[in-house]
Amino acid sequence: MRPAFTGAEAELRWGYRCAARLGAWSITIDRPEPGEAPRPIVRWLTAQLVEADPLALGQRPLELVALPGRTLRWPVLSVMRADGRLRAELGARFSFHQGDPCPDSSDPKPSGST
Repeated sequence: MRPAFTGAEAELRWGYRCAARLGAWSITIDRPEPGEAPRPIVRWLTAQLVEADPLALGQRPLELVALPGRTLRWPVLSVMRADGRLRAELGARFSFHQGDPCPDSSDPKPSGST
């Protein structure tokens, strides 16, 4: 599985509060292969953990915000951290940017698009 999205920095946010600052990150999307039985699509974030607020990181809802543009966002379903790394399961992307070079075809289209 190769990364569908990558970046140099991002944040996990609890409302407007930064719960974690992330360095290099990537998101892989685990989809059923053709001919494989239907199953849910799973999105995994793997990132370098730069700084974390343990209280905020334990709250819900959390949101992954890709920086610097802040136009790509995913809900965070679960978080695991160890040895300066963070791994999280993500929900479907819910913010879009026109001209996004790597759309997640499993996500709904933004309103007004074709």
